[in-house]
Amino acid sequence: MLNALPGALFMTFLWRLLRPVYVAGIAIVATVLVVATTKPSDWWRIDFGERWFEVEMPKVEPNALVLITTDSPVSFVLPSFPRDARHLGVANNVNDPSRTTKLADLVNETIARHQGPLYQLTEPAGAGEASLDAHQLWRDESSCSEITTKMMTATLQLCRLYRVRDYERP
Repeated sequence: MLNALPGALFMTFLWRLLRPVYVAGIAIVATVLVVATTKPSDWWRIDFGERWFEVEMPKVEPNALVLITTDSPVSFVLPSFPRDARHLGVANNVNDPSRTTKLADLVNETIARHQGPLYQLTEPAGAGEASLDAHQLWRDESSCSEITTKMMTATLQLCRLYRVRDYERP
């Protein structure tokens, strides 16, 4: 409804400003100019593909625990991980390592007991250092890979993590 209002106001303006003989010709010229110069908006939509979200995931070892250290929306990439991978929101708008809550205790316990490989999923790249320090983990920068997706987000990064006590930094 509101989309029609500018056209009606423009025609009323022309009708009052010009003689009726000229109104039709000027309205046609104005319409052609508007139509010729208008570009449709894409609203960041992407073309349809085989899947809802096309994600190119780097190789992830079996039995991985992926620590999500961002409050940005990244859950759309989780189905692209191997089926046996687990995911924990370590630093987001619900959980934070500096809080003393039952959820934080459960996250700490899960990380401490996990026997398989650890990974960090974060955005922007290189973020989440404080969360890793809180859990006595460090990120192997040489292992970091970009997760490629068509979504308009900042760069999603996946890095291998190691426990400080078990691994000597290079």
